[in-house]
Amino acid sequence: LTPTDALHIDSHAQHNRAHSPTHAPTYNIQTRTALSPTYSPTYPPPGILAKTCEPADVAQFALPALERLAPLLNAPMATVPRSLVQNAAVSVGRVSMRTPETISVHADVFLSGWCAALRGLTDGDEKRDAFRGLICVVRATPHVVHTHFKSICECFASWRTVDDPELVESMGYVVRVGVEAGVELGAIDPGVRHKLGLSI
Repeated sequence: LTPTDALHIDSHAQHNRAHSPTHAPTYNIQTRTALSPTYSPTYPPPGILAKTCEPADVAQFALPALERLAPLLNAPMATVPRSLVQNAAVSVGRVSMRTPETISVHADVFLSGWCAALRGLTDGDEKRDAFRGLICVVRATPHVVHTHFKSICECFASWRTVDDPELVESMGYVVRVGVEAGVELGAIDPGVRHKLGLSI
């Protein structure tokens, strides 16, 4: 993952976090042309590291990675290469699989953009990992089902064929949580509702 448009977190936001350990990350960013050291070709992407590290180790770099990945997911579609956004979506998913409690605290900031990026992934191992991470975040922060149900359903429906029974069960669980919570189904595209077995 080597973005040509790397992200620079402004010094004021860094100062705030340094003096307030519980302060949530601030996504106040600027675009610059220099490569960020985090995604230099000499460093593995955070998603690859997450697959090979213990959860406690992943937790140490999860938020710094999220500070750089979340703005990619939230950026206007035409401003960031699609492949870069999709790589960011997979990386966030793999990090979330290992330390969902760290990522889920900030889910409201980037979840809609994450779901939009997940819709564009081709069925396969990377998409499976990313969705497992999404499920982990949703389970850790159930309220996001209420606030982002439409986005979550749209990315669930993007699968052509899910060959992982556990993932199918987990996605079904999330949909049921939303339905039982009384979320508005009318805002969801009829084709998505049909694919997920939802009826108004």
